[in-house]
Amino acid sequence: METEMNLDKNPAGSLVTEHRLLNRYLLLMKRQAELLDGGKKPDRLFIERLIDFFKTYAHRCHYGKEEEILFKRLYEKSLLPEHKRVIDGLVLEHIRERGLMDRLEIAKDKFWLGETRAFLEILENLKGILKFYPAHMQREERDVFFPGMEYFSEEEKMDMLREFNEFDRNLIHEKYLRMADQYEGLPAPFEYGDPTIQGILQPEVAPLSGGKPEGEQ
Repeated sequence: METEMNLDKNPAGSLVTEHRLLNRYLLLMKRQAELLDGGKKPDRLFIERLIDFFKTYAHRCHYGKEEEILFKRLYEKSLLPEHKRVIDGLVLEHIRERGLMDRLEIAKDKFWLGETRAFLEILENLKGILKFYPAHMQREERDVFFPGMEYFSEEEKMDMLREFNEFDRNLIHEKYLRMADQYEGLPAPFEYGDPTIQGILQPEVAPLSGGKPEGEQ
């Protein structure tokens, strides 16, 4: 399938390219899980970087483009029932995987606060994420990315690529604007993403002192 198109000139190909980077991190995650299985202590810095990568790149960048651009545009088409069922299922899978990553982050914090039993939770969630991704990415490519392109004209596909690029450019600004808002106790505004998706994403930080911004009653 990839030989039939320039991956950089097609929305499906652009998302497949992101899968390639995800696969590289999954191989690194697999190596860490194997070390833990052999009795090694978790590498705290590595796991923290893994979590940051998956929450920023996989969840917000990659899932964001799927859910807020590709899937949203597909839902506006007269989809075949089997295509709609697959897309609905993929969105639910995204929610479940976000939960696995949240539990990994909690287990990591518990372990370094002295709860040695959390070692098994770290390993369990690493293995859960590793089990999830290969089948999920294969299903996206086989059942949605490439078949989904048939619903769009060439002009629509080029417009989608431009929207992907704009999404990427805004991502770093969104991340740190959201972090500042959360530290100040402000809700994330809808312009940071589709409000339905915002309801799914977990807050990354807690407000300082649990209050409102200075000057508010």
